[in-house]
Amino acid sequence: MLLYKEKYKMESNLTLNETENVTLVCPDYGEEEEQMLQKVSFVIEGVVQTIVAILGILGNSLASFILCTRKEMRNAFNLLLVTLACFDSLYLFGSILESFRKSDVFDMATHTHTILFPHLLYPFTQFTFTASIFMTVAIALER
Repeated sequence: MLLYKEKYKMESNLTLNETENVTLVCPDYGEEEEQMLQKVSFVIEGVVQTIVAILGILGNSLASFILCTRKEMRNAFNLLLVTLACFDSLYLFGSILESFRKSDVFDMATHTHTILFPHLLYPFTQFTFTASIFMTVAIALER
């Protein structure tokens, strides 16, 4: 059997017609790898995403509260920042709902959540994502 580097060099020198007989050797993907991927998916898509989203919502709420309660801070730029924080918080809330819906992460979706997701929750999340982008552009233009 050829070493990987030698085999790669040999396969990369083949023309298009010669590659028809080349078979790719994929690594084995067993039960242990499946369990590892499920654990990593749970940690990243579930725990970390939810914690970051909750911290983001709290930070956006605090920033909005500070910018809205002080009279000297009420100008057009700061109001645009508050609007951006609101859209970002709504997007983060949608991402929390998405992580709860996924069966391989938390699997906490109810029947109502499953029915509403493609018709209401997913479009709403994409709307808030797009609005957040437009608010960022508006802030850049205002500056």
